[in-house]
Amino acid sequence: MIGESGALVLEELAYTFDIKPDLSTARSDVKLGGWYHTADFPDLRRDTLGRSLADPTSNGIAVLHRGNFGLYMVVDKMLWQPIDAADQGLAGFLRIGGAPGDRNLISLEVDAGLTHKGLLPGRETDLAGIAASYGRTGSAARGLSGDSVLFSGVEQPLRDYEAVLELTYQWSVAPWRVLQPDLYAIFRPGGHIAAPFSAPIGQPIPNALVLGIRSTITS
Repeated sequence: MIGESGALVLEELAYTFDIKPDLSTARSDVKLGGWYHTADFPDLRRDTLGRSLADPTSNGIAVLHRGNFGLYMVVDKMLWQPIDAADQGLAGFLRIGGAPGDRNLISLEVDAGLTHKGLLPGRETDLAGIAASYGRTGSAARGLSGDSVLFSGVEQPLRDYEAVLELTYQWSVAPWRVLQPDLYAIFRPGGHIAAPFSAPIGQPIPNALVLGIRSTITS
């Protein structure tokens, strides 16, 4: 993909295994991929003189890095299936991705979870799931938040990571309708933690609990 600000190149390798002729859903996949962008990307902490962008003596012009890139891995695995139910069972997934921390706000992301179709007796088409996600703020953005406290003398939240825990259930209320309640527990929203001895006005956003529901209707 080519644009005015450079070219974006994507590459992915995939391998499928655990394929059973009589159980078409009992399959697993592993994907390895990466991307590279040829444009210039600004450093999230340093200027062209090597000073912190939070430093009052900084020239305010971020140093540029030639190109940007990232690597990732995705694993989807069928962990268990009943012998007599090809469309049910327990499956798991894992996703890991990384990028340079000096030019990306998020340098590491990890997602993992489990889903079970037909978990409850008499509810063969329902799907229950649990998942967790972790996003690590890049080293430059973390460093800049500390620099801002150092140079300004004002205590404020520091950047670190954000994590999410999700519980969900797809409830087939009718052949044509599915209800899916979702419960999210969000830890360190925005990736902030409290600075040492911070005043109340410098406190980060508190952890959050979010409840939602989705309705899907098919004809």
